[in-house]
Amino acid sequence: MICPNCNSFVEDGNTFCTTCGQPLQAQGNYQGMQYGDGGAQQGYTQQQDPYAQTNGYGQPQQGYGQPQQNVYGQPQQNVYGQPQQNAYGQPQQNAYGQPQQNAYGQPQLDPYGQPQQQNPYMPQGTQMNGYPAPAQGGGVPSYVTTPDGRQVGMNWFKFIIWVQLFLSALIAVYNGIMLLTGSHYKQGGTDYKEMVYSMFDGLKGCDTAFGILYLCLAGTAIFTRFQLSGFKKKGPAIYIAYLVGALAVAIFYIIVVGGILSKYGASASDIVTPSIVAQIVTSIVLIFVNILYFKNRKHIFVN
Repeated sequence: MICPNCNSFVEDGNTFCTTCGQPLQAQGNYQGMQYGDGGAQQGYTQQQDPYAQTNGYGQPQQGYGQPQQNVYGQPQQNVYGQPQQNAYGQPQQNAYGQPQQNAYGQPQLDPYGQPQQQNPYMPQGTQMNGYPAPAQGGGVPSYVTTPDGRQVGMNWFKFIIWVQLFLSALIAVYNGIMLLTGSHYKQGGTDYKEMVYSMFDGLKGCDTAFGILYLCLAGTAIFTRFQLSGFKKKGPAIYIAYLVGALAVAIFYIIVVGGILSKYGASASDIVTPSIVAQIVTSIVLIFVNILYFKNRKHIFVN
């Protein structure tokens, strides 16, 4: 090399000039004279960092915090053409915290062609108040997680929306038509409707009024079903109100009919049979059971 102070020739590797004693520059050196046919040529190049690592093409590797790129300047991808993931199965993020995209600028998809969900145990990737929520389109999970971390089943809820309310609507329609037509007074193929109505004044009006009420209950049952299946916020309250209303109609009908028949010497035992009492008690118990049941699941009714 050539000393920049006295232009003397110095062997490579020396720190100081052997002629003038001046220190040689650390950041760059003069290249040695090259003598040829065209005369002396002298150039100045900056030395590269001896510790810098290069890739197979002589290009320096990128520093920390930046994703490694291939020879075409694109982020490295796995064998399936998708960005590499970290040890937790999440796509690697860039310096701005955004997930890497594939070579076409599209978000990463799962093996089934769907965008990856944040919670693999959550139906259709939806959340309600931070808890696993039912899927859209009428789907109901087998369980939900309460705010205190408990898992509670949803099988009874499925029975309500798919069996009980539909069956209750059919029974209410049957009772309404029966009361409106007086078909419950037929026995052995003989219709005693006109005779009964002529004997008990006010009974026909009572049957007509309650027949309309039962048809209204049928419509309410269907409305309640879709409020629950849609996870409406007031769905559980509407369902409890429907149960109370159906029980009230049944009890009120017994009271009104009993009052009419009592004028003609009928006793309460002739009207209120043990089966009717059992049905009333069962309905009351069912109301309180459902109040507790939906109290533990009210966090999923947010629509």
